[in-house]
Amino acid sequence: MPSKSTQPNLYTIGTQPWTHRTRPDTSGLVSAGGIPYLPLTGGVMQGDILGNLDVLPNLGDANNYWSNIYVVTTRTDVITSRASATFVKMTDDWLPTIDDTYDLGSASLKWAELSVTTFKTDTIESASAQSFVSITDDLLPTTDSAYNLGSAAKRFAQTHSDDVYVNRLIGTDGATVTINDDFDPIGAAAFDTGDASNYWQDIRGNILYTVQIAERTAAGIITTGDVIPGVENTDDLGTTSLYWSGIFVTTVNVDTLTSRTSQTFVLITDDLHPTTDSAYNLGDPTLRYAQTHTDDLYTDRIIATDGTTVTVNDDLDPSAAATYDLGDATNYWQDVRANILYTVQIAERTAAGITITGDLIPGVDSANDLGSTGQRWADLWVDNVIVTGSIQLNTFLEFDEVADGGTPGATEARLWLKDNGSGKQQLVITWDDDVDVVLLTQA
Repeated sequence: MPSKSTQPNLYTIGTQPWTHRTRPDTSGLVSAGGIPYLPLTGGVMQGDILGNLDVLPNLGDANNYWSNIYVVTTRTDVITSRASATFVKMTDDWLPTIDDTYDLGSASLKWAELSVTTFKTDTIESASAQSFVSITDDLLPTTDSAYNLGSAAKRFAQTHSDDVYVNRLIGTDGATVTINDDFDPIGAAAFDTGDASNYWQDIRGNILYTVQIAERTAAGIITTGDVIPGVENTDDLGTTSLYWSGIFVTTVNVDTLTSRTSQTFVLITDDLHPTTDSAYNLGDPTLRYAQTHTDDLYTDRIIATDGTTVTVNDDLDPSAAATYDLGDATNYWQDVRANILYTVQIAERTAAGITITGDLIPGVDSANDLGSTGQRWADLWVDNVIVTGSIQLNTFLEFDEVADGGTPGATEARLWLKDNGSGKQQLVITWDDDVDVVLLTQA
């Protein structure tokens, strides 16, 4: 039993006094298992209530528990819910007495769940049994576009997510964002990488799959390296309905140049030069141009494609009069065939003279001369000379003997020289009636 102190209504349990000012139940302390307790139905107690560490007494038990305990400071090792509930309710804030000093749980004794409306913390760390923190619901900031996940100094190593909704991706080093897998839009031909105001400095890829490349400014599209098709001789630059206005290159290596469908030719608006002199051909023996149209044709040789004949279907004029040759002393034509040959001079190629295999006829009757008063033929060797006008001799006229002067044409006569059979020469005239008249006989 507690001892009565010298003060009225003041009792002690252990070494501390206590006061029960209003005690309708005067039965006093009772004992259970050798532990005294005071069944109170109301009133106020003043002073400490101390237990015996050897006995470890309780305040209430599983059947008789306190309705409320109001204390300034509670110090305990364990708070356990009573048997009729699976939790302990707290109806006000739960604050540590010193900031950033105490823990809720420990590495070996952890809470199963922490359910709160608002969770404010400086650090979230995974439990020792795993290397991550599991979140079983959405993780939302309280204010839109106000808070960060990580910082410039403390960054997450990796972020794993099915979908990432973000307005901007910014490299943590201020320069580069690294993506180590495919980067696909969720809809085909629905989203852009960059726009007219915010565009990429460079896009680098091993393969760029695109339907269209559009210029950002009127300056055009600049490529700083080769543009190579993925498959040899398979893909086109442009189509029959969408073709390039101009292609500007230093070198074009191509197997075929074909006109677009709206015309039958390919236009070239500047000089067309080979890269090496006298090394390349325009066409070949099996693939030839139908026609070549040019104002001036500069060439060393014209060679017939069939190996025999070059056909010219218009005038072939030199660019300057009396300046250029057709052939030379070493490389000369086999035959020159023309309906009319206009020339100032015909010169023999060899000392054998000039051979004419057909008639030599003036273009106008009785208008042109053979030779002139200043330039005459040395000798004229002919079988017959037919003169319709007069013969003007500035020297003698020589005849060679012939066996028969033949028969002249109608209204014609022939003057000729023959041997009379006795070694004497006779000058004979033959009339058109084939009658020979001896004019003179050698004395």
